[in-house]
Amino acid sequence: MHGIGVCGPMRKEKGKWETPRERYARNLESRKEFLSDHVIECFLLSLAVLAPIQPTKPIRLGASSYRLKHISENYVCTYPEGHELGPQCVSSGALIAAAIHAGFKYKTYVCVNVYDLLNVNFNMPKALIKNLDFYTRPDRAWAQDRRRRAEMQKNKALNYYHV
Repeated sequence: MHGIGVCGPMRKEKGKWETPRERYARNLESRKEFLSDHVIECFLLSLAVLAPIQPTKPIRLGASSYRLKHISENYVCTYPEGHELGPQCVSSGALIAAAIHAGFKYKTYVCVNVYDLLNVNFNMPKALIKNLDFYTRPDRAWAQDRRRRAEMQKNKALNYYHV
């Protein structure tokens, strides 16, 4: 549900680390949740986001499952019969499963404790992902900066011709 692989142990309420049995039970529960009906809509929404993306040869650092998950959460589309799909919470696991289903390659990473990190990178163009992010999350600070820079360039060009 939360990504790919099995994540490392987590701290419990009083600062103690969970035991291997508790960690195993948590991961089993996450897998069981991943097979629920609610994940189907997350998977379909993720597929809709990934549809216009063409794979690249190299796996790129800017094409992370974490960023794509947030893009998917803000994406709105409709089913062929007209029902709306999105925006809604999308799990990292559903996004990764949709990307693998769509034929993208991925790279996993291991943290210093030798546990799998839950997020992966894909063979997708970073520029297209930035544009999707700009389209789906226009109120983010970096999107506002992008608009401001474009406006400055436009004004600079206008001022150049009026001199």
